Amino acid sequence: AAERAAAAGDLEALQRRHAGYFLALAERAEPELRGPGQQAWHARLLEDEGNFRAALTWALRAGDGETALRLAGALWMFWRWAGLFAEGRAWLTAALAAGRDCPPETRLQGLWGAGWLAYHQGDYQHTGQLGRQMLQLAASENDRLHRRNALTLIGNAALAEGRTGDAVTALSQALDLCEGQDATWHLATSLLNLGTARIRVGRTAEAEGLFTRALSIYQALGDQHF
Repeated sequence: AAERAAAAGDLEALQRRHAGYFLALAERAEPELRGPGQQAWHARLLEDEGNFRAALTWALRAGDGETALRLAGALWMFWRWAGLFAEGRAWLTAALAAGRDCPPETRLQGLWGAGWLAYHQGDYQHTGQLGRQMLQLAASENDRLHRRNALTLIGNAALAEGRTGDAVTALSQALDLCEGQDATWHLATSLLNLGTARIRVGRTAEAEGLFTRALSIYQALGDQHF
């Protein structure tokens, strides 16, 4: 089929349509991975693992940095769930390089994913570096959510490196950015992160209160994973 499409001069258009279809699928799935249908959506994405690789390969070869970065940024949580830390990180690194001129929101999402995959590989220094890049970019855009995300990377990297004071400061600031908002997944996860840091400094009663709040939000959202 590929040979006939190439012979007819249709292959490039088909590859572009293919990439567009799987970009739309990935972006639709991304928020669902934090809700009650997360297991079904994870299975759905796993079925098309090869198609996502093909779409990313095409986008990078075609110089379509925005498609590559949007797609890689939407897939980072799937890659984390699937244990594909090295592969996901490689795609995000390539997409961030190709998408240097992308809108800030697209770059912030890509940096966020790259930071978490680096964290799961134990590269805490790089996680912190990406978090600081995010913080600078998010501040210039007055992006409250991605400031929270940046501080989350910075705080968790500090906690992993044993810098508990720095971790508590960053994770407390991340939680402050979520307070007063709706009971979202990001609020629950900030509660979870700060609770973990509180345990590390021996403040277990405070940690229990944070964990209890986080658990109630996860249950309301239907997030079975967390």
